[in-house]
Amino acid sequence: MLNRSITAIVASCFLAVVTSFSTLLFAGCGDAAANQKTAPSVIKVKTDKGCVTAYDAKFALKPPAAAANDDVDRPNQCKVFDIVDGDTFTCDFNHDGIITRKTEKVRMLYIDTPELHHSKRNPTGEPQPFSKEAAAYTKNQLLGKTVFLRYDKKPEDRYGRKLALVYTADPAKTNSFSINELLVLEGLAQVMIVKPNETYQPQMKALEEQALQARKGLWSAPIEF
Repeated sequence: MLNRSITAIVASCFLAVVTSFSTLLFAGCGDAAANQKTAPSVIKVKTDKGCVTAYDAKFALKPPAAAANDDVDRPNQCKVFDIVDGDTFTCDFNHDGIITRKTEKVRMLYIDTPELHHSKRNPTGEPQPFSKEAAAYTKNQLLGKTVFLRYDKKPEDRYGRKLALVYTADPAKTNSFSINELLVLEGLAQVMIVKPNETYQPQMKALEEQALQARKGLWSAPIEF
């Protein structure tokens, strides 16, 4: 009888631990996917205080204000002309409908999507896993639209591309997510920080952790790129 009681207690404790672990592992924001299809501003994320809209979360990346020194070298708006891949696109800064300069490209800050084309990191030239999905997502969000750009400390990379957070609505007037954040939340981009542009590293890493916990996109399988 004693042995049977001990066995029952152990089994009960084991079940409780497994249940708690499962709850911790799989608990999330059940309506997050539905919210993402309606309006980016109501995307829900899991925090230590439960399921909240992302802009209520303590790690939320508030849309930064345009810097006082923004000028021709740091343009705040342009019209998206073509999508290169998930994190890069060409943009019409002159508003003349013609893209003639290599410098009329925007590389999204803080993120890195899988390689769609041949590069040093993709010598085979074969599209990497989720590269097509990332490019399609960016195309759907941006192509043909006027976008709003916000910068960190360094506005261009060595190739002359603008380095920016990219918004489809004026971040001075709305709480819209940047496309950079959405790609991370969808699991279509990893966070990549290149100094000195590191102002929002903690916020972006928190969003990446959210996608990882939900096993979305890149995090649905152990994929390296």
